[in-house]
Amino acid sequence: MKTFKIIMWVILLSFFGIALYQNRQTLSIDLPFSLNLYFRPEVRWSYPVGNIMGFSAFAGFIIGSWMFFRLYWKKRRELKQCMNSLKELSLSNAVDSSGIGKMEESGQPSSLSNDRVSRGNTQ
Repeated sequence: MKTFKIIMWVILLSFFGIALYQNRQTLSIDLPFSLNLYFRPEVRWSYPVGNIMGFSAFAGFIIGSWMFFRLYWKKRRELKQCMNSLKELSLSNAVDSSGIGKMEESGQPSSLSNDRVSRGNTQ
């Protein structure tokens, strides 16, 4: 399986390399840009198509990663809060079911603990 994965990566990268090699003339064409804000002189510059495509891919990767990790950290925080509340709930149920710390309204310990003592079960 490991060699299959390596072979697939080599094939994929070779296709990518062939596509870049065949389109190198297109990727090296300069595209002119101009910016006119009407209160400053017009600014002109040019960049190759390959640089523009590379910058666009990088910006898309950064924005996509930011959106993914924002959702990831939000869900992780929610999961942590749920786990903490579940832990508190299970601890409170364990204390309630064992009868430890329970007091009846009269101020005496609950009858559950009295039954254990009267039967001789002091577990």
